[in-house]
Amino acid sequence: MLSEFSFTPSVFSAESHADAHRWQEQLCEMARELFPRNNPCRIVISNLCEGHWYHEAQNWAKNKANKDHPARNLVQGFLQELESLLVARPSSPGSPTDDASWVMEALTSNSVESIDRIIACKPIFERFRRVSPAIRNLDEVSDNGFWRGVSSQTKLPMRIDKQILVLRKLTLHSEFLWLVTPYILGGEGNDTDFAVAFVEAAFVRPEGFPQPKEVVLHTKAPEKLETIDNLVSNIRKRVAPILKPKQKVELIMWSDRLLDRYVVGGNCTASSRGHRQLSPRWGVLMSHIARNVKANGMEKTTPWCLLDRTLMGDVFREFDIDSLKAKPRTFMIEAGA
Repeated sequence: MLSEFSFTPSVFSAESHADAHRWQEQLCEMARELFPRNNPCRIVISNLCEGHWYHEAQNWAKNKANKDHPARNLVQGFLQELESLLVARPSSPGSPTDDASWVMEALTSNSVESIDRIIACKPIFERFRRVSPAIRNLDEVSDNGFWRGVSSQTKLPMRIDKQILVLRKLTLHSEFLWLVTPYILGGEGNDTDFAVAFVEAAFVRPEGFPQPKEVVLHTKAPEKLETIDNLVSNIRKRVAPILKPKQKVELIMWSDRLLDRYVVGGNCTASSRGHRQLSPRWGVLMSHIARNVKANGMEKTTPWCLLDRTLMGDVFREFDIDSLKAKPRTFMIEAGA
C-alpha cells in the first residue's frame, strides 16, 4: 500500500552527480513512479526535522552548480510536485548539516516509525549501506528490485494485526481518518473488532507526531431505528475503554445500504470562519476486513487497493456529511463514556 521514502538533499544537486545525463534519467524514472498520471499514488515522502528537510532540499537545488545546469528545470519541477507527497516527521536531537547527518536523521526517525527507502547518492550509500537495509542508492531506481513491495494493490491474510499494519502510514500521517464498514455492531465477531483496532492505531503515535484531529466510524444503522440507541451503547462499550482523556471518536449511522469498505485519510485545517476543512489525501478499498474469529479462515486472503484521486474524491463526497442536506444520525464516543 502506501510506502514512505526519504531523500538526502544532495540527490537534487548537480555537483553530486558526475554523469549529468544519467542523473536526469534517474530523476525522470523516479518521477514516473512518484507522480503517476492516472494511477493511485502509492508513495509519501518524509519531510524530516518538522519540515526543515524540504527547505534544505530546495536550497541544494538552487546552488551554484545547478544554476546553469541542463537539469535545473527538471529538478525544480520535481521538487514542486514532491511537495504534495510530503508527510511531516519530528526532529531528532541535533540539526543536520550535510548529507551524512541527514542520513542519520532519517535512520533515527526510521527507528521510531519505519521509512521504507532512504535514498542517497553513491558515496553516501557506500558509507552507510551496511548500517541499514533501508539505505538505497539512487542508481538503483531503474532496477525492478528497487520497487519490489511498492504497490497500490495487495492481498492480505484475514488477520487484524496484519491488516492494521498495512494501514500504518495512513493512521500515522493523517489528520483525519474515516473507516467505512457496514457491520459495526458492538460485541465481538463482527466489524467492531477491526474498528477497535483501527481506532487504537489512529491514536497510538510516538512523541512528536501530532494526534489526529478527527476519527470517524461510518456504519449502517439498524433497520428498526428504535433500536439505534441500544446499538450505539454496544459499540460505545467496545470503543470507549481504549480511548484516553480528550480522545474522542465520532460514530455516524447511515440508513442507506453500505456495500463497500473504505479507509480515507488526509488533512484537516481551519477555515477563516473557524470551520474545519477536510482534504482527502489517501483512500483504500478493502474487499473484506478481519474479525476476532477462530483460526480456521486465516489462511484466506483478501484484496485491498489504493484509490486513485477520482475515486477517492467520489468516496469522500459520498460520506462527507457537511455537504448533505439530509444528514445521518451522529454520536460521540469519549473516554470513560
